[in-house]
Amino acid sequence: MSDQELINLLFGFVTTPAEVFNRNGDPFYIDSGDASRIKTGKMDVQCVIREARQDRRVLSTIEDSFAKMVLPKLNSSKIEQLQLEVLSLVRDSACSSGMKRKMTDLAQSESLAKFLAEAFLESLAWVNSAPRDVSKRKTEPSRKDKPLPRPPVPSDIAPQEMPYVDALMRVYGEIEGTCSIGPSNIDSYPNHQKHFKRQRTDYYAAEALRRGLRDAYDEPDDDQFRALEDEVYDGVIDTYECEYGSGMDRLRHTLKQSVQISADKCFATRDTSWIGNSEKKGMCHILVNDERIRGWLDDDV
Repeated sequence: MSDQELINLLFGFVTTPAEVFNRNGDPFYIDSGDASRIKTGKMDVQCVIREARQDRRVLSTIEDSFAKMVLPKLNSSKIEQLQLEVLSLVRDSACSSGMKRKMTDLAQSESLAKFLAEAFLESLAWVNSAPRDVSKRKTEPSRKDKPLPRPPVPSDIAPQEMPYVDALMRVYGEIEGTCSIGPSNIDSYPNHQKHFKRQRTDYYAAEALRRGLRDAYDEPDDDQFRALEDEVYDGVIDTYECEYGSGMDRLRHTLKQSVQISADKCFATRDTSWIGNSEKKGMCHILVNDERIRGWLDDDV
């Protein structure tokens, strides 16, 4: 199978169930030139495909698509090597620690189709850039001297968001006296919806920072981001563990404390202007995703 055929097959797993079309209203089709540019990192995945990866119709069909149309084409003798290579890419990526753990668990399970499907959907969220030539970095303008790009918050909730999102829904449910509040009906609670929107903005600010730090410091293991996460954790944990009348009180006091942290152990605090209040508050949601903080209700502490 050629690169062009493979890319069209994989993209079709997203565009067909999500009913995504090009500007002319026709089904998406990647020609050989674009296929080559996508493979070599000279062209990014179209935004509509990137956004459609979170469509519920895609999420409900993607595993079956891989099982029926990808697995039969694989060389059985090279499946283990494929899993290791895909898992290596995920571990070296900027995705959350929770997603990396999830993919590691899937790689060890018997569901190869689910593992490949999840890896493919996650890869669509990555910036498709070719590996940088580190030898040329000294002659290029420093990324650290530039403002940190912050992509828009997607309308749909990504699977890797669910730990901190579930924790927030439990807070809103405690306030309303119900356990039925979720992302699907949050719009029915305008005050909570506005609050939830701000939390997602902060979370994505932190994730943008994660990617920016990796690019600026050439550290594939996210050393600088982990240093910041450790600083935020050390700075908020005593506040987090205090007694509060509600989960919302704990959340608000913890977020308020997070913006007071200097985070001097993270080089980016001194080298850039990237770490602001939104990024620090977003780190609190990263802590939930990474299970360093379990949630905001008394039962979670």
